This record gives sequence, C-alpha cells and structure tokens, in this order.
Amino acid sequence: MTSTSPFVSPDRNVPPPDGRVLLALLLLLLLTLPLPFGGARPWAADLFVMAAGGLLAGWAILSPGIDRTGGRFWPHGTGPTLAVAAVALWAVLQALPVWPEAVAHPLWAEAETMLGRDIGHRISLAPAATIRSAGMLAACAAIFFVTAQLCRSRRNAQRLLATVVAGCFVYAAYGIVTYELLDNRILWMERWAYRDDVASTFVNRNSFACFAALGLVSALALLVGRLSAAWIAPDNRRLAIVDVTERAGTYGLVLLAVAIVLLSGILMSHSRGGLAAAAAGSVAAIALCARARRRTGLLRVLLLLGGLVGLTVMVQIGGEGTIFRIVNEGPVQAREILNTVMLRAIASSPLVGYGLGTFEQTFSLFLDREAALALSGNGSLPSIDRGHNDYLEGMLGLGIPAALVLWGSIGAVAARCFQGSAGRRRDWVYPGAAAAATTVVAVHSLVDFSLQIPAVAATYAALLGMGYAQARSSRDPS
Repeated sequence: MTSTSPFVSPDRNVPPPDGRVLLALLLLLLLTLPLPFGGARPWAADLFVMAAGGLLAGWAILSPGIDRTGGRFWPHGTGPTLAVAAVALWAVLQALPVWPEAVAHPLWAEAETMLGRDIGHRISLAPAATIRSAGMLAACAAIFFVTAQLCRSRRNAQRLLATVVAGCFVYAAYGIVTYELLDNRILWMERWAYRDDVASTFVNRNSFACFAALGLVSALALLVGRLSAAWIAPDNRRLAIVDVTERAGTYGLVLLAVAIVLLSGILMSHSRGGLAAAAAGSVAAIALCARARRRTGLLRVLLLLGGLVGLTVMVQIGGEGTIFRIVNEGPVQAREILNTVMLRAIASSPLVGYGLGTFEQTFSLFLDREAALALSGNGSLPSIDRGHNDYLEGMLGLGIPAALVLWGSIGAVAARCFQGSAGRRRDWVYPGAAAAATTVVAVHSLVDFSLQIPAVAATYAALLGMGYAQARSSRDPS
C-alpha cells in the first residue's frame, strides 16, 4: 500500500506509538490554549509558538523519514505549509532594518534624522509586534502540517475531531455556568469587559462565539454523519425521523446535547457576527455531511428544517439579547469607519504594507478628524488595536501580494476539503467538518479579528489539517 504519512503502518487505521504520543501532545495543546484568555496575552501567545515549534520538531524526530513511494517526495500538506511559512518569513523581513529608504516607511528616516544616528530602515512600524505576529502565523502553519501528517490515520482524525468538540463544549458550559452562578468571572478574576455576555475564558465575546461555532459545526458534522449512516439502512424506504434518531443511538443524542449547549453559549454571547458565522457554518456542515444512497436531497432538507426549528426555539429561549442588538443597533458605524481608514492606508502602500500586526500604529496615521470625532462621540477616542476585518487588516499589514498568497493557500486547502466532502465514499465527515469550519471563520473574519486569537487560530488550523489529510483516501498517493 502506498503511503503519504510519515508514520507508516500496515493498517492505516491503527496509528503507530510515536504518532499516538505526538497526537496526545497536539490535543493537549488544543485543550489548554483557550484557558489563558484564549491565548491572547503576549506570554500565552509566545508559549503557543514554542509549543507548536516543539510539535514540529517532534514530528521531524519521530518520523521515520519522508516516504517516497508512489513517486511522492514531499510529506502531505507541504505545499500549503511552505506558502504560509513564506508569508511569515516576509513578515520577519518587514521588521528587519535591511531595506533601502525608498522601500522602508518614511517615519524611520525621520526618526534617524531626529536621533542623529543610523537606526536602519524598516517596512514595519512596530517591529516587535510584527515578529510576534509572524511567529503566530508560523505556529499555525506548524499545527496544520503536523495535523495533516497524523490525521492520515482515520482513528487519529476521529480523536482530533472528538477532542475539538469536547473542548469547545467544556469551555462553553463553563462560560454559561459562570455567567449564571459565579458573577461571570474569568477564572478567579472579575471580568473587566463584556460583563453582560457569555465569553468563557476569553476576554472578547466575539472571539468566544467564533470558537464555540467551530465546536458547533464539528459536532453537527459528527451528528449528521451518524444520522446519514442510519438513513442508508436496508429498510430506509419506510424510515421516519424518529427511527433515524433511534438508530443514531446514545452517541447521537450526546452530540445533539453538546450542539445545544454550544449554540446556547453563542446566543448568550450576544455576538451578531458569531451567530451569523455559526449559522452559515451549520448550513455548510449539514449540506456537506448529509449522505445517503438514495434521497440525499430529502435528508438534507429534513435536517436543515430541523436545524431551523431548533435555532428558532433556542433564540426564543436564550437569544433575546442577540436579537435585540440585531434589530435595534443596526449596522456598526465604528466598523464602517475602520474599514474606510484601512482602505485608505492600503491604497497608500499596496505592495509592501506596514508590517504584520501593526494595525494600531498604522491606523493612527490615517485617522482623520471627522472619523476620530465619529469614533469618540465627542468624548475621548477609545483605544483601537484591531481592525475588525481580517482581510483588510491582512492587506494593510502584509501588503496585497503577500496577503493574497496567505489567503490563496488557505483557500486551496479549503477547496480540497469541500471537494473531499462531496467526493469521498466514506470518511467524508472529516473534510466536511473542515469545510464548515472554513465557512465559520470566512464569515466571522469579515466583522472581527478572531483568527488573531491563538485558541481560535490553532483550532481552525488543526481542523483544516485534519480535513486536508482525509479529503482523499489513504490509498490515493496523490
């Protein structure tokens, strides 16, 4: 049997011991990363980068070598990983004092004149922030790569997807319990932001909502896959929805309960973007993972209708705050202003950008008086350190060409997951879950910055690596 996995074994469903150890470390990282504020503090982000680098080093040490059977030279997922790594390297170069004055940002020349000494010319306005952001990007590439190797084993893919669901469920349940019973605390500390919203261990409710949405679509993928297996039973011509539920068994009921808790957490976060992303991802999960030999379209329609009814009931029970924000607050003017200022900055330096992770410094340079007054409301101007649109912020920091390379590599992997969920005769749930997760982050990135939060980014990278690994049969050397 040809192999594309570094952990070669006669039965690809039984991972070798080294692979199991590495997988356990990966799962431990995914489970613990949301605990320190979603990994969004500099020290937590630095630990994440070191842990991801350790996983990559562990793969290099434990791997028996690159498998060259079937004419294949590179390990699975090397192309997308190298593309993202190249973008991270470009970000590092942005922070180095190696650029001619014509390419570097003019503020460095002005600073050099004021100081009267050579300090070097850089593209980045905040080199330390750019280096940290580049490390984050490289860490996510490492998570994707290691997951893509390990999840060529179906059993490893099962364990990873189940762990993501379980981890998101635990954090959502914790957030709901602390909100209802423990004065909505963050661990042992009083919450200093979003006191009236469920945000679990995350500071920002929108980041938590995106994280919970990743768990929701993963749970739905597993649940719909289970229901699909029941639907193709020999007597499926007379099968009713109740019979499908019974055939799904206790496992299906547990997944349904998990999905309800995750949806409750999203609704109680009062995040409009999170709810929209969860809804879009849920539709994708149902559409991609519903499968049957006959009447597949009917199964999808029934599941979508059931999901719509369930969402309506959940909104009536716990989503009043979210619906109030949707109806009464209307479009968010602040985000429109941020987008306008970012577009102005991008037009000023479209090729090389201002340095990855330098939104705060760049934004202040292009913020005009009218926009400042609109943001401040005739009061003091609030501190704004994120662009609330990952696409525009990426172009602002990296420049348009590098941003297109980054998104293009992610898009190519996502396209393969969509294709795999539609084309595989078994195990389509794993690429389907990854495709649904892509839908979640693609929608949410339009209105927020959750992919800059380590816990969200790492979880998505792992799901994407799993989906990429399972998008084709392990017998397929391509």
